[in-house]
Amino acid sequence: MADCPLCADPSKGMALIADGAITRAYLQPSASFRGYCILVLKRHAVELDDLSAEERTALIEDIARVAHAIRAVCRPAKINYEILGNVVPHVHVHIIPRYTTDPTWDRAAWFALPDADSLPEDEYLRLAQEVRAAV
Repeated sequence: MADCPLCADPSKGMALIADGAITRAYLQPSASFRGYCILVLKRHAVELDDLSAEERTALIEDIARVAHAIRAVCRPAKINYEILGNVVPHVHVHIIPRYTTDPTWDRAAWFALPDADSLPEDEYLRLAQEVRAAV
């Protein structure tokens, strides 16, 4: 879809860490939520029920693969998963590692996102490489 920002350029300068069956995963530079990724469906669809049963299965597998890599590399206390689409109506999944030290541990991550604190570039690039290798 021509006017969809996730169809046009889903990366927005973020590091690609996984090219899955039906999604691509991009690492956010968040310092508070180290390892935060967004999985973007490779084709345009707005709702989960727009996907075939096979695509929904593949989506869950892509999510699990990336989450497993984040857990292995970043060692968060918990992973949060968000599928919203109110602002950008294109199926995409936020995979947000949660740490007991993060600014909103006792609440939804959205109280602190977007995160104003970014990882230093060298640390961000190293983290992207580590997560990419773990996927």
